[in-house]
Amino acid sequence: MRISNKDSVTAWDRHSFEIPEILLAIRNAPLVPSWPYFMDMINNEFADPGEVRTIELGSGFGKFSLNASLVGCRTTMIDYNESTIEQVKGIFAHFQVEADVRTGDALDLPEEFSGRFDFSLSVGTAEHFLGEEREEIIRAHARVLKKGGRTFIVVPNSRCFPYRIALGLRKLFGLWPENLPEVPFSRAELLGLGRDAGLSNCRVVPGTFFRDDLRYWIGENMKSLLRKFTGYPKHVRESEKSFPDITELIVALKNTPPHKTGFLDRHFCYSYVLVGEK
Repeated sequence: MRISNKDSVTAWDRHSFEIPEILLAIRNAPLVPSWPYFMDMINNEFADPGEVRTIELGSGFGKFSLNASLVGCRTTMIDYNESTIEQVKGIFAHFQVEADVRTGDALDLPEEFSGRFDFSLSVGTAEHFLGEEREEIIRAHARVLKKGGRTFIVVPNSRCFPYRIALGLRKLFGLWPENLPEVPFSRAELLGLGRDAGLSNCRVVPGTFFRDDLRYWIGENMKSLLRKFTGYPKHVRESEKSFPDITELIVALKNTPPHKTGFLDRHFCYSYVLVGEK
């Protein structure tokens, strides 16, 4: 099943996130390992982030691309879901940044995109593809890169047991759309697919902290189940409803040092990041 087919898009609409969750993810980007790792690559390879062209495939709400835009990158975003694209444009407008946002299929990209970008990105996209299309989505990331360009693919880790437990419970109690497949990746599978796509220097790094994943997938998942059975409304703090201060966010995004990760983060974190070079 492709995430781009009509049933999957409808399922994603039903599973869509609320604005406070999107804003919280934008605000918290500097606090997880994946963001400073991305910035470290930019700072080591480019004199100015304004020189960097990025493309995010299956961009959803484009939270990662938004932060890339805030530090100066020239961003392009592709998503099949038109309703999501419209929300993305509104969020980008608020932050006073521009992006080339297009409706399209990540597995059927325009020829003009081939060999055009310094970074290809996706966050929570590749795990929704199965079979040969799982291989093709990784090849799509490689195809759009310039020579020497880097890919940065964020996916669920199959060894993250809090996530596996929570996902199983959500499916069991009808809190997950039936038409939205999600199959996490092992480190070995990611590395193999990256090499098969023609990427070199492939490596997998932790994108989140295990302690945060444990708190979210077990704590928040239990709260979701309780709300489902009791009808108790979700409480959102006032601070989570507001857009973060743009100036403060940019400073944090540009100046967050690399995070130290431990054994549990490297092996059992929720998000793995595949990094490879064309």
